[in-house]
Amino acid sequence: MAYRWHPLAGMVAVFVAFFLAGCQHVPGLRRAPARPPLGALHPFIATAYSHAGVTASGVLTRRGLVAADPKVLPIGTRIFVREAGPYSGEYLVADTGSAIDGYEIDIWMETRMEALRFGRRRVWLEVIRFGEP
Repeated sequence: MAYRWHPLAGMVAVFVAFFLAGCQHVPGLRRAPARPPLGALHPFIATAYSHAGVTASGVLTRRGLVAADPKVLPIGTRIFVREAGPYSGEYLVADTGSAIDGYEIDIWMETRMEALRFGRRRVWLEVIRFGEP
């Protein structure tokens, strides 16, 4: 008698392969990045935005606010940004963004030109106090 391949065997094999690979290649199953330690410097990528309006926390956009990935820096988190030139200083995480993922922040600026001049750069970030998730 010849062995017959069961139709579910292929699906089980694929599932086991993804499971053993740590689910890194399955969209939506990527492990969330860990929060940076409180008080320690951690590298982040900083960009800038200038859209006027209401943030995800419900406050109007203004200087001193940043957008961040809420899995890494929840709304209400106080941070200190270093090596951002004249934009170094203390900020409040008050917004989120669909394009922000992981160790990234988006600093609010008054004008589009100011945001474009800022560009994209590596900064060092220190968490002063975490907000509520």
